[in-house]
Amino acid sequence: MAARVDGDIEIFTVDVADGRLTRLTNSPGDDRDPTWSPDGSQIAFSSVRDGNTEIYVMRADGTGLRRVTNDPAEDVSPAWSPDGSTIAFASGVGEDRDLFVIHLADGQRERLTTGARVTKDVSRWSPDRAYVAIQTADKGNYDIQLVRMVDHVGPRSPRRPVTTGSSAGHPMAGGSPSFLIAMATTLCM
Repeated sequence: MAARVDGDIEIFTVDVADGRLTRLTNSPGDDRDPTWSPDGSQIAFSSVRDGNTEIYVMRADGTGLRRVTNDPAEDVSPAWSPDGSTIAFASGVGEDRDLFVIHLADGQRERLTTGARVTKDVSRWSPDRAYVAIQTADKGNYDIQLVRMVDHVGPRSPRRPVTTGSSAGHPMAGGSPSFLIAMATTLCM
């Protein structure tokens, strides 16, 4: 959970048994978009602690903080791959954001889209790791698109629209190879 404290947004855990909050971050810049790793041992989040929004990872107890991106663009909305080896995120300046992944073992960063106008809303991996669903924005229209990842079937393909309209909603992880989509729009089938 992220909450505003002393003017900044910080990350907390909430004990479901007694409601007790445990503060995990304490930085001069906002810490947002916390997301658990698949095994629950780590949390990825975006932070402005160094003056620019970057992706960070820490242990579930708030220790072991490390920055995983470092570039002049705004890096937001981290999403763990199902095996925990990779984080997808939106990166760019203003409305011009694209989808990237960073491989945690070696820090290799890979651009997955060009000109996608990915929103700051969360991207989602399919449970089989074959696709990443993204929300895009263009001229006031919000759409959900799928980006095929490299897998046993072949290389990544261009983005495939799933919805069209002005309020496509948000992709959610679903049962392989499906996604759950909360939406009020038209499907592209």
